[in-house]
Amino acid sequence: MKLFRNVFALWFVVVSLGAGRSYADSPSVEADKLFDNTTIPQLVLYVSPKQWNYLLSNFNTNQANDQYIKADKFVFQPMTDGKAAGTPTILPNIQLKLKGNTSRICPETGTNGCGPHVTGYGAFHQANFKLKFKDADSGDKQYLYGYEKLDIKSFKGQMNKAREIYSFQTLADILGPVPGGQYSLAPHIGHAHLYIAIQGDNSAGNAYNPLDASQRCDNGYYCYDFGYYEIMEPVNSDGYLDTRFASHKGYMWKGNSKEVCFTGLDIDSSGSCNLDAFKQAVAKASASNCADGEPCDASIPFGIKNEPWNGVNAYKPAYDYQSSEKNFDKAMNLFAAFIYNLNYLSASAPEGGVSPLETWIVDGTTPDGWSNPFDPDNRQGYRFDYQSFLTTMAFDVAIGSWDDYWYNRNNFALYFDKENKIVHFIPNDYDTVLGSLPSKDSRCGTVMGTVVKTSFGLSPSRQGQRPLISRLLGIPRFAAVYQQALGEIKLRIDQTVADDYAQFARQYQLICRNFKQSKGADCTSTDPNDYLCANPQYINNGADAKCDSGGYLTLPNQTSGTDTVGLPAGRSKIVADQPVWYGASFYRLYSSSRYGTQQPTANYFLTTQYNLGTGYRCN
Repeated sequence: MKLFRNVFALWFVVVSLGAGRSYADSPSVEADKLFDNTTIPQLVLYVSPKQWNYLLSNFNTNQANDQYIKADKFVFQPMTDGKAAGTPTILPNIQLKLKGNTSRICPETGTNGCGPHVTGYGAFHQANFKLKFKDADSGDKQYLYGYEKLDIKSFKGQMNKAREIYSFQTLADILGPVPGGQYSLAPHIGHAHLYIAIQGDNSAGNAYNPLDASQRCDNGYYCYDFGYYEIMEPVNSDGYLDTRFASHKGYMWKGNSKEVCFTGLDIDSSGSCNLDAFKQAVAKASASNCADGEPCDASIPFGIKNEPWNGVNAYKPAYDYQSSEKNFDKAMNLFAAFIYNLNYLSASAPEGGVSPLETWIVDGTTPDGWSNPFDPDNRQGYRFDYQSFLTTMAFDVAIGSWDDYWYNRNNFALYFDKENKIVHFIPNDYDTVLGSLPSKDSRCGTVMGTVVKTSFGLSPSRQGQRPLISRLLGIPRFAAVYQQALGEIKLRIDQTVADDYAQFARQYQLICRNFKQSKGADCTSTDPNDYLCANPQYINNGADAKCDSGGYLTLPNQTSGTDTVGLPAGRSKIVADQPVWYGASFYRLYSSSRYGTQQPTANYFLTTQYNLGTGYRCN
């Protein structure tokens, strides 16, 4: 367990064609270089108008589609203080698609709704993207610092560009590396500056970086500034798996928030499902269900997601299998056996003894005579990494991560490490944390995160529908691990407060040095109000933002996470200690001395610090 990294990963890519490194023959993972904590790399995607319009028209046909288009070239340029520094990485013919659930938006609106592209400065929006580096023409493998894929995420309308970065980096510090692995279960994450260059929009390559005129688009392309993004290590990538586990050839299931019988690893607690129904669902599950040209039963909760461009056979199972299709049946059997043991092994322990559920969680063994219909010989022997899971759940409560497994049955993966026979719980999204709300009218519950530390504010009936946490917390050994984790998290929050939120000041200064609009910008201030409001050149000369009477930056047209961010207005570059995208307008992260739900502002860390110590309840 290490202390906070006083960091904020900042990275990614760009520059023109020209000489650069190729990673086609070098798959070794260099996460610390890709997710550098001291710079904001730039990235440029070169796309033909034909391919770009495919992306737009496919969105019109099926917004959830997972169809990739080809990008002619991808360039990753390391940066120092807004200027190119070091050799760019250049990958030809990579693949690109949109990603996200509620955050999935059209990247360029037009007369058809989404598109078509308009030559010149189109109506662009900060969409989320997934990159796959495999050459779309030759099929050759390509890597960026050892990664075969990468996620590029917008900040969902949050002017504070810190919540998800802070959360994943802090969780990584708390968890520490996986035993025998290189990194923690928390995926790497950082910041980036994204440009998309569309062919045919300019006969002479334009200089796109006001701080470095040498950075120019290739002739025949125009670089559109998509602004400030974060980049994230996909948890289903070989790069992620190979740096945590003995191999990437285990079995991964991703959980999605869906109202189906077995959501939340649940079998029978809601009263609407039973063992027979569960067996039938497992029996029906297959790798081919809803595949192109195959029969489709979208009600089956276990399977492989299929979202074609035209929506035919569209299928998003509650549990989306992420690993090799040829191993689907074996992975399904393992998962079914895990669910059965979790729900049906007794949590009652003999006097002075250990319950069957606790024994199975700890070492993977079941009692003599135990009958699991999916593992009749009790040979599987997978144990559960309960320490990391319970620490993650404690952390989710502290940061108010309501869109997680515990509260919303969402944004998690289970990885069955077949080499070590351990099941790991992996969080994969923290973009609605530290004060965001599931309801704009709510002032309690998940905004606090710690109102009821052992139930996350869920009613008893809903708590029973989360057996992976509720059954473990009913056993003293695991409840003690959870409480200990809460104590360690409080110490880190205490440090954040005592440090006067220094990591946020450092992030502001780094952003200022990389994005300042003029050479006169003051990048030395540690006070976010002074820093932003005293530098109107950083906020487009005040045209799109202003400082209110309290000294806080305000953006009248940016109110929710699904709002588009018009370019070239530059709102995506603005950084301020402002509320999150779902309301909670009173919450700040590194200003205000109030806590709880006090108006007009309250500090989330002070609130959590108080809650973890006393169990604060709001009205």
